[in-house]
Amino acid sequence: MVTNYAQPTDASEKIELPEWWDDDLHGAGYRALSDEWKTISDIKPLIGKYRDQAFEILRDLVELGLASVEVRRAYRANGSLAGGKAYYRLTQ
Repeated sequence: MVTNYAQPTDASEKIELPEWWDDDLHGAGYRALSDEWKTISDIKPLIGKYRDQAFEILRDLVELGLASVEVRRAYRANGSLAGGKAYYRLTQ
């Protein structure tokens, strides 16, 4: 299933930034943990002509039990979502 890491329960809650956070070097503050972590933009070219359905394909793989997906979203220390970008990893 999909896991959302570091999601604040309250907008004022201070969130500890994950080790892959690097705001100075990467503008919006995102850096993949490793090559296995992909943004949806990274995944789309791998799917080829079905790239516009990338989210649906990931959902279908999970529902069929062929994959599980982890999602990492980065939040700033003030609890606000930094740009809304997420990294995905197929875990099966």
